[in-house]
Formats: sequence, structure tokens, C-alpha cells
Amino acid sequence: MGKEAARLDGMVREMFDCGKAIELYPVETFNDLLLETVAVAWQAATTQGVELQLDLASNLPGISLDFNRFKQVMLNLIANAVQASSKGDKVKVSTSMADPWNVVLDVAF
Repeated sequence: MGKEAARLDGMVREMFDCGKAIELYPVETFNDLLLETVAVAWQAATTQGVELQLDLASNLPGISLDFNRFKQVMLNLIANAVQASSKGDKVKVSTSMADPWNVVLDVAF
């Protein structure tokens, strides 16, 4: 698990360090983007007999980000949790505000 987290961290850093300009787009809330990502992962979870549970904070602000890159990172986190789970397990995806400037995404299984 630690190796996978390190690999994903490296991928994220690489994406933000590459020479290509990052295109930022406004997103109503972080949860909107997360819901689209969960919809993509839902089929794989169901096929593996893993239940996805959502606990999304209602007070998240609108943000601007590179939609495609960030969605891929979130999809990887959720897909990895599903793949590491056994049939009958639950993967919980939650959001919260750590403080007025930081949104927290938690993927737990």
C-alpha cells in the first residue's frame, strides 16, 4: 500500500511539474467532480462485490482546477481502494473542510 501511495504521489507531482500549461476550470463544488468520478468507479466496485459509500460535506466551496488531471487522480485513489478490497467490503469516500482554505478527501476501506 505504501508503494502505491508513493507511486501516485509521484504521478501527481509529475503532472504538476510537466511543461504543459495547466488549464484551470471552475467547478461548482469539489463534490460535483467527485460524484462524476464515483459514477465511473461504481461499475467496477459492483462487479467486485464492493460497496461504495459516500459521505460528502455540504459546505465545500467552488474551486478552479485542471478537471481531467484531478479527476484521474481521484479515480486512481478510488479504483485502488476497490481493487485492494475483498467481496463484501465497503469503500467510504468522504469530503470535509480542514479549515477555510483546505478541502479533505478521504478514501478508506
